[in-house]
Amino acid sequence: MRLSLCFLLTVFVANTGFAQSYTNETVHINSLQPRIASAFGNSVALDGDWLAIGDAGGARDNTPDILEGSVDLYRRTESGWIHHQEIFGTTPVNGDGFGRRVALDAENGRLLVGVPKWSSFPDNPSSPYFLSGRAYLFELVGGQWTHSLTLRPLIPQEPANLGPDAGTFRRQSFGYSVDIEGDRMAIGAPFARTIPLSTAPVVMSGLTYTYKRIAGNWTVDQIIEPPQIDWGYVWDSFGTRLDLDGDRLAVSGYLGTQGKAFLFENTVNAWQLIADFDSPLPGAGFVNREFGYSVSLDGDRLAVGAPSWHCSNSVCPSVVAIFEKQGADWVRTQVLDEINFEPGNNRGVFGTDLKLQGDYLLASLPGTMENGVTRGQTRLYKHQAGQGFQLLRIYRHRDLPISINSLLGMEVDADFERGIMIAGDPNYHYSEPASPDGNGSARGAVLQFDLPLGQNLFCRGTPNTFGAAGNLSILGSLSVTDSQLTLHATQLPPGKLALFLYGQSGQPYNIQSGGELCIRGGIFRMLPAGLVGPLGERILDVNFSVPREAQNLMPGTTWAFQVWHRDQFPGSPSTTGTTNAVEVLMQ
Repeated sequence: MRLSLCFLLTVFVANTGFAQSYTNETVHINSLQPRIASAFGNSVALDGDWLAIGDAGGARDNTPDILEGSVDLYRRTESGWIHHQEIFGTTPVNGDGFGRRVALDAENGRLLVGVPKWSSFPDNPSSPYFLSGRAYLFELVGGQWTHSLTLRPLIPQEPANLGPDAGTFRRQSFGYSVDIEGDRMAIGAPFARTIPLSTAPVVMSGLTYTYKRIAGNWTVDQIIEPPQIDWGYVWDSFGTRLDLDGDRLAVSGYLGTQGKAFLFENTVNAWQLIADFDSPLPGAGFVNREFGYSVSLDGDRLAVGAPSWHCSNSVCPSVVAIFEKQGADWVRTQVLDEINFEPGNNRGVFGTDLKLQGDYLLASLPGTMENGVTRGQTRLYKHQAGQGFQLLRIYRHRDLPISINSLLGMEVDADFERGIMIAGDPNYHYSEPASPDGNGSARGAVLQFDLPLGQNLFCRGTPNTFGAAGNLSILGSLSVTDSQLTLHATQLPPGKLALFLYGQSGQPYNIQSGGELCIRGGIFRMLPAGLVGPLGERILDVNFSVPREAQNLMPGTTWAFQVWHRDQFPGSPSTTGTTNAVEVLMQ
């Protein structure tokens, strides 16, 4: 991994008084089709130029008794994120949870969708496949995401007990967690029984299914049972969350007394357990800190979240534990604590979701409160030699009304090499368009946060008809040899012409038609110019092979970048505007 990130903001660490030091989203995505009971953004997956957004609760035709769920696919273009396609299950069932989990493998054109509440007999709890769940594999064929395979549990669910409530426990939730990477897939069924009824009538310890693609066909590779049965509670939920990384697979179960995480490695014969991990939080009886609610694996480093979502204690600690491979052993090297800035805010549920990649860790806190209202936030950490992970930034909604609840960060994903972070907020409310059920039900949103390079100059961007000041972020790598530098303009008026400029930095001066520039001397235009997309974006991936850019953007040279765009306020003489200006040192 090649990263060359020069951060705009000061690097913050815990307890340094930065309660108000927030970074807002650069892109805000709402559902194009608001629906009854929608939870748009309950799952997100980012890979390459594709973004998948799950909505496990929405009604396709706004029919209250058919809440089947859907997944929206967005594609990154020069005009930013463009909605590409909406997909549904092939045999929808009311409340089946299509899109509860999503996993993307853009390189191979594959999307795996979990449907944990699907049931072949939705109204018959006595059926062995009641709420058994399933998963759908979609493949990119001819530019469209097309259903190619349906997967379901191979082991029927036995009744959990012999009493009148037996039906309520007849579920496996196959598809509650999913991941796909190359020719491998993993699917969790955390409520599947693995203990005979006569031994433990109510235990649901869970299973994890792994698949392998051989000669173009997907086959079951292994059905992994939890290495330890009954960790102290009746629902151990092995397979709640999982993460594939090459020849390793992290699997967790959070409903035992403490929760637990496991690490498997693929050998010639099977997936073999190589390490297991316990919660660093104290617990007794039924005080469950839900260690393993989230996991993220990258190389020789594993992050496990313990958000204490259902803790009944008035003060519920939330942590993220970091484990690293040292020699032949995996060792816990750090425990990141939740930081509460607001008095009485003890329910930030830190670590609800995680994304670990290289030296960066994104951790969400959807329960964080401000002024007594749940607002949610996501935090970015960077690993520093000898210090472990240190907090860099706090991200949240830009204009979220303080009286409206949100759950920002229920799921997160990121591509730190390109400087892009995604956070879903399935509880987000908005007034336009009107709610289909007339009561303002949650519809959800997905936010993109940027990880910018360089330093802002005096030009700050001019307000425009998009309702904000235009913003320019420089993302990726400043290394010329990496050839991975992206100019990301946001908050621009959709449909207007935008042009990227660069030159030497200077004092700001006003443009007669509107806006101000912080570029002096020779001003170079980066072609092509183009129209701003529907979400207010314009993207340019710098082409270092263009003769002029190859000659100018040499290692060791300093340049200022800015965006000029067309605009027209009603009754205003201004016809153009500009973004902020950013200065970078090429490497």
